[in-house]
Amino acid sequence: MPGFQSISRWGTLTRGLNPLLPGRLICRVRSHWNGLKFRLSLLKMALFRPTNDMVFELTGLLESIGLQFRGAEGNLDPFELLRRLPQPVGLERPNFVRLDDFSFVGEEASNSPEWSSEMEVASFLGRLVKAKKAHLVVELGCYIGRTSSYLASALVEGGGRARLFCVDVNPFFLEIAKQNLSALGLATVTEWVLGRSTDDLVLGAIPSAIDLLYIDSYHDYNNTKKEIEEYSPKMAPGGWIVLHDALRWPGVRKAIKEVAGHFDVFLMGTSQGNGLAVLAQKALS
Repeated sequence: MPGFQSISRWGTLTRGLNPLLPGRLICRVRSHWNGLKFRLSLLKMALFRPTNDMVFELTGLLESIGLQFRGAEGNLDPFELLRRLPQPVGLERPNFVRLDDFSFVGEEASNSPEWSSEMEVASFLGRLVKAKKAHLVVELGCYIGRTSSYLASALVEGGGRARLFCVDVNPFFLEIAKQNLSALGLATVTEWVLGRSTDDLVLGAIPSAIDLLYIDSYHDYNNTKKEIEEYSPKMAPGGWIVLHDALRWPGVRKAIKEVAGHFDVFLMGTSQGNGLAVLAQKALS
């Protein structure tokens, strides 16, 4: 863009004049130049960035001028997390081959294919279902059902009267998720719930004694915290709450930080930098 190129040349010129300008004037020029760069970055972000990406870029921009954002904090190491699984721990990966190669309908329906959890997250959750010998799993925010398929597949492999409840506020995506899981032969273990995750009708449709709750829905602070608070009483003894985007989204980080006193928290990074948090019930001392 011509305007940005001209400003860039101005920055080069002022650096070249450094030996000739008094120190105070140099500091003033640099201060104005940095302020102008900050404003131009905000303008560029507003004009050219999708809304979903603005949160992350704005956070980075504010951190570049010295503001610090403390993220979620964890206190569990991986071995302690493993120790809390039913013993002996089954670490073998469930048979996800057909899921790994399956072409999910609806991926093209959004300009943000990253709305689906990363593949390693979906696989981790499926393995967690199997390792915990889970019978009741709830997913808040199922999008097109990619992660749902790994959860359901692990439940089917585990046998028994296992159920997966998929909750989504968007009827279009919920219908696509149904189609995908039906095509995979996984619809028999899946219940579909349309609505906001914290509405009374939705909460009433979800049974208690949840072994694993996966939250990947609103991502803002108020809704995320409310989901944790509303579903915590529905968790089975030893049940875990898992949140996607635990590192990337400020609202999710803040919610985890505020409820951390009631849980032991395990944090992990993911390939797209979104992060994952496991909230486990406090160990008895």
